[in-house]
Amino acid sequence: MIQQHRQESSLLTQWVHEYENDPEFIADGLAADVIEDALNILKKRKLNKKWLAETMNISLEELLRIFEGNSCNLTIVDLVKLSVALGTKLKVTLDSENIFL
Repeated sequence: MIQQHRQESSLLTQWVHEYENDPEFIADGLAADVIEDALNILKKRKLNKKWLAETMNISLEELLRIFEGNSCNLTIVDLVKLSVALGTKLKVTLDSENIFL
């Protein structure tokens, strides 16, 4: 059992190293982080996705596409709408201290 766990852990580590510089993998991770943050804010404020969609001036279906669909297709405009609706500050930076080479 322990050896199987080590093999699975090793395989996961291998996949992370294999994809760590893949733009789509990175974008999916960033999008997942933003969506998780948004869901946490909604929960903390006792708001729902319907309210968020209305506040963003998009359909609930469009919001669900953003939250549950292919999040890699989030646009900067989607992110700004989400940030404005939640009353948060969107910050996108390039961190030259952690360069992937």
